[in-house]
Amino acid sequence: MNHYLVIGVERSPHSPDDDGDSYDAFKVAVSSEKELTFEELKKAFEKEVDILWSLIFDDLELEEQKEWEWGEGYKNVDYVLVSSEPFPEDVDIYGVDLAVDYFGC
Repeated sequence: MNHYLVIGVERSPHSPDDDGDSYDAFKVAVSSEKELTFEELKKAFEKEVDILWSLIFDDLELEEQKEWEWGEGYKNVDYVLVSSEPFPEDVDIYGVDLAVDYFGC
């Protein structure tokens, strides 16, 4: 079994393009019997980001939903980690912990 941790950033569609603080780190864990391509992992990442955006929208009050402006948003995969063992659900994708735990730095 192949276990992947796909790490990237997203900016929701209602956030202004020029707001550098509106980008958030995002991770997706994917498991597969077969070896997946980067494109397959990228699609899985984008699908999970779309689900997140839908959940955020659904959580808004009706008035807030009316004010929500659907822009393009932003999704980008930065790293893909592969392991024969599953990644912990609470893996810290911020700071040095990721590098120490998985890159051996």
